[in-house]
Amino acid sequence: MRLVLANPGSGLKDWRRVIPHLERQTATENLRMVFGFNLSHAENLETIRELNRIRIPVVGGPITAERLEMSAELPRLAKVVPSNIDQARALVAHLRSDPKRSFLVEDVSDKDLYAESLRRAFRLVTRGTPYAPEQFLPEHATSNDYARMVNNLCDSKADTVFFTGRPPALASFVSALGGRGCEERRFRLVTASGASTLALDPHMDWAAFARGRGLEVVYATVTHQDAWTTSGAPKTGGSKDDFERLRRFLSEEKGSGPVDLRTGRAITMHDSALLSIESVQNRVAKPGVVPSLDSVPEAWRRLRGPQRVRGASGWICLTDRATPYNKAVAIVRLDDRTRSVRFIRLAWPEGRPLDRACRQPARP
Repeated sequence: MRLVLANPGSGLKDWRRVIPHLERQTATENLRMVFGFNLSHAENLETIRELNRIRIPVVGGPITAERLEMSAELPRLAKVVPSNIDQARALVAHLRSDPKRSFLVEDVSDKDLYAESLRRAFRLVTRGTPYAPEQFLPEHATSNDYARMVNNLCDSKADTVFFTGRPPALASFVSALGGRGCEERRFRLVTASGASTLALDPHMDWAAFARGRGLEVVYATVTHQDAWTTSGAPKTGGSKDDFERLRRFLSEEKGSGPVDLRTGRAITMHDSALLSIESVQNRVAKPGVVPSLDSVPEAWRRLRGPQRVRGASGWICLTDRATPYNKAVAIVRLDDRTRSVRFIRLAWPEGRPLDRACRQPARP
């Protein structure tokens, strides 16, 4: 196996220039898979659509939007992370929040597939809230907008806020909550894996937690470096050994340089590569014979049960749409004392850990 790096440029704007090179390499270099893609953006949707059109299979990285799943539009796409819907289900099972005390703050951008997907997910799990959502466009929202949203929150009886924006907007909203007029009220701010880089955001207002005591920021994320190494980790659905295998590799591989595992993105990219490698190897019928492009996605039908992919983030057991079934979700919170992310526990879209059968139940 050899790795080729493909850079779509700043803002993913140069993807059209990259694809012809990859297409040529399917013939000259036996390229059989493209893996990665770290954002649920329209540009990545277009890129994956074009790669699939020219028959190149794709395994995504931390892309959680449901639009970026196998479909008639994207017939050669597999994923290694739980979707936003799955994250929301796992999060609500952990929080046990009351929809009548829930408040929605929504990024309504039509170009951000992550925000669009999370809006649908959070509307579903907060069905029954008496409050209309506060909405914003991130490119136009100002500190005044976030302050007025918080004023409306203070005027409600809600105690849990579901937020669908990305880290810059989330950091602004946290800052506004720190200066809320209803300072005696306690609020829990809830979001999903797009917040995984928030603790590293230089604009994060950590002082907001001191100004507005009683503020907690909790979110679901696709994985965390402590998820499988704590004493309470479940016996199925993943393992400490699978995670430590990655950590040992990084410590022994001198050429890789320092790798930050705190956000979970490096862990997810490792698992994306692992699924890609196992997919290609699964289709090798004779030693030395490279499988065809068309045969590689067939491997995804087998990667479940005892043939699961033992990812560093947890077991990956693919459904018939090449998405992971009941994948482990890490619940974390921001810790203002250490200015970092603290792992709370693992949660599961189905409400219980993935068992050793490691497969989606048959449809009735």
